[in-house]
Amino acid sequence: MKKVISIVLSLVMMMAIMVPAFAETTYQSVSQQGENTADVVTSTKDINGNDAYSYTVTFPATISVAWNDKSAQPATYKVESQLLIGDSLKISVSPVNNGKMTATGTDKTLTYTLAGGGEVVFPEVNEAGTTAPDVKDGTNATVTIADFSGVPVAAYTGTVTYSVTYVPAP
Repeated sequence: MKKVISIVLSLVMMMAIMVPAFAETTYQSVSQQGENTADVVTSTKDINGNDAYSYTVTFPATISVAWNDKSAQPATYKVESQLLIGDSLKISVSPVNNGKMTATGTDKTLTYTLAGGGEVVFPEVNEAGTTAPDVKDGTNATVTIADFSGVPVAAYTGTVTYSVTYVPAP
């Protein structure tokens, strides 16, 4: 009797292995001739199940200014994005501590000004390297040190903040 039960259980287990996994595909049937349609639908997930929308904002880690160089230095940022319909990115650049730079280990300061750092809204799709609208030379923000006089020569350091905000569709 034990052999019969073990054989029956083995057969049941083998049959369970052969049961196919069913996908969430729906089908439609027609019983008359003529044209019929099927919907083609995309998902907002990629093939790994992750959200398909993404963005990358690239900006300089260091903005170098030569001593006594009073010309505007690029603080350029670039955007690449593929977002959900209606979503956008808001990007702005601002000086930290009102542009005050400090010489390492001292209380000596130098001040820079930032131009063109106002908020810019980027739409859903931006090709690699997209800059702010109406920007022709790729520079949408600049840093300028207008006056080097009255301060000792040193390596001064300050900070610029790049703010990126993802804005979902209303």
